[in-house]
Amino acid sequence: MAKRAKAKKGTSGGDVDTNEAGVVATTATGSGVAGLIVYGIAVVYLCAFSSLWTQLPGLYFTDGLLPVDGLLRRVEPEQGIASRDGLAQALSSLPSLLWVFKHFGLHSDVALELTVVLGVVCSALACLQPWARCKIVFAMLWLLYVSVYKVGQTFLHFQWDILLLEVGALAMFLAPWWHRKHLQASTRTDRSIGLFLIKWLAFRLMFASGIVKLTSWCPTWWNLTALDWHFESQCIPTPAAWFAHQLPSWIKRFGVASTYVVLIGMPALFFVPVPRQVARFGALATLFLQLLIMSTGNYNFFNLLTVVLIVAALRDDDVCWLVPSGLRSTFGFAQTPASQPPSIMARAFGPLSNLALVCGVGVVFSALFGADVEWEGADNVWGLPSLHTHVGFSKQEFLWFTSHATLAAMVLGTVALVGAIAASLWSGFKQRSVILVTQSILAATVATALFAASLMPLSYLHEDVGARLPTPVRQIHAALDPFEVTHSYGLFRRMTGVGGRPEVSVEWTEDDGKTWHEVEFKYKPNALDNPLPAIAPHQPRLDWQMWFAALGRHEHNPWLVQLCIKLMEGSKAVRRLLPPQSPGLARATAMRMRLWKYHFTNTSSPSKDQWWWRESDGVYMTELNPSRQAAWISRFQDHYGFSSARGLESCDGLCWVLSRLRAGVEAAGDAVCPAWGADVFLPVGFAVGVIGWVVLLLADCCSPTGRARTA
Repeated sequence: MAKRAKAKKGTSGGDVDTNEAGVVATTATGSGVAGLIVYGIAVVYLCAFSSLWTQLPGLYFTDGLLPVDGLLRRVEPEQGIASRDGLAQALSSLPSLLWVFKHFGLHSDVALELTVVLGVVCSALACLQPWARCKIVFAMLWLLYVSVYKVGQTFLHFQWDILLLEVGALAMFLAPWWHRKHLQASTRTDRSIGLFLIKWLAFRLMFASGIVKLTSWCPTWWNLTALDWHFESQCIPTPAAWFAHQLPSWIKRFGVASTYVVLIGMPALFFVPVPRQVARFGALATLFLQLLIMSTGNYNFFNLLTVVLIVAALRDDDVCWLVPSGLRSTFGFAQTPASQPPSIMARAFGPLSNLALVCGVGVVFSALFGADVEWEGADNVWGLPSLHTHVGFSKQEFLWFTSHATLAAMVLGTVALVGAIAASLWSGFKQRSVILVTQSILAATVATALFAASLMPLSYLHEDVGARLPTPVRQIHAALDPFEVTHSYGLFRRMTGVGGRPEVSVEWTEDDGKTWHEVEFKYKPNALDNPLPAIAPHQPRLDWQMWFAALGRHEHNPWLVQLCIKLMEGSKAVRRLLPPQSPGLARATAMRMRLWKYHFTNTSSPSKDQWWWRESDGVYMTELNPSRQAAWISRFQDHYGFSSARGLESCDGLCWVLSRLRAGVEAAGDAVCPAWGADVFLPVGFAVGVIGWVVLLLADCCSPTGRARTA
């Protein structure tokens, strides 16, 4: 019989034992999960900064669509920012590091690019070097991204941008002060608090995204027909979206009902401590939903960031097998998972609890949405039966549920926070360290403030809940609101594109309107036979905003008019946001916009090589001719501050280095993939990274040590 040696401290900060075979067994302390989350946040930061970098000139430089220099000039105090008082006033009105860089003489364009490049460098270091995954680096990353977000205007105000800011602030709880093995114990006291805050954010994101779909009273969400339109109407569909659109209607209705169960019901399981299968089941269900969304839509880094949040609901031995053995100590895992065979009770209780969870979810699903099997009907495929689902509750009943479930969620979060703080304090007391106890108290204070501030956005789900919140909670939220650390969420509140996907086409002419040509975009639907892209985690900001513009009017999107003006002026920065096709665009003398409704083709369509068919839906913007409307264009640019931007008078050393560096990346991208340019590096690099990770796992499993563990 194997004898146990004395317990010792492992690299993860947890207690480890070694047996005669030298196999290490470790208790679950959460250090490995925390390490994975910190690494995942660094990867997301790298995706966000690098995706934005090459788009800066066309979006924000002086010759771009929304010049940052014009924005800063409008906000800049009258006395300027040369003095400390002027700088302080500017920072209070628009918090951003760009003011500091301008204070030292940098132009707005250079200051913005320097901010983004610093973000790329810091996040790349955090991905590649364990010593860079520390509180100081993550504080710098958060400060850099919030600086860009504050001046990003329309192109940077997405829910995933504010989600990254909130997650980035919480990353400072999980990251150590600096990465040294002999200091790893110092992070154990606030790790439990950090993991709770991450889980609480994951819960709020999922829960709110499910609730708002039904409280919007959108007929497609209530009739369970939202997926009949979602796949073709989302911003940038993937090829898998076309195939998903062809699925039978009953499968898509079942998918909508399942989405409600996963988004609203599963996140509450994150906080169930025992049995551990409950939290694992909730996490795996939400992870599976995220993988389905990733496969059918190009949602940049949003799904990746959501997956990172959900990992907080798991334990070290749930996810350590996803990390190659050579990298486990880097993330905080022990070198090998526990090798002790489970007890007889664990063997019996584990499968039974999983079966009970599946049966319980099935019963709840059947009670809420029905599960009538139909053996004959239009939805039946290959002679197989279909499953008919429907909403089995009224709107008043759901409002009652929303009110009580939101209050229950707040109570659940409070109890979980108290437990995390108690675990943190106990860890400090157990080590008899005044420093660690003090650190726990400080972390508990900050976490309590963040949790209280997050209750206000959560209360927006139901007005009665907001009325019950105490005044101190409102005051804390108001005090923390400028720091962008708590937000309300709720994606796809209403289903757009019902009856056809709205799309705006930009057209140009060089012969006074006799012949019109369409402007090609890189990723949004244009030509009917253009292949659907797979570009995540890159986000083409212009293509995304074109999708939102089609849902409104051009009067509400002045940047769209500016797009036409800049293209006719021959702006090279704006032209780089488009593919290299349409060489005659430089000769454009007038532009207009038309509105279309796009539809996916189906398997019975006569045009087998086309992904779309479309129908005209009228004029979006009438002809814009600079030679005839010069006075109107001047007034338009003055009104929106586009003309107040001032270009670089001279290019200093830093400006030259940044521009040469970006030009080198763009030239390499054009050589590799002319259609996508530098955009190609992010999705390809991410795919190569994932493949390399999988190869390491396979090699680990095929090694003698891996086969021994499997056996």
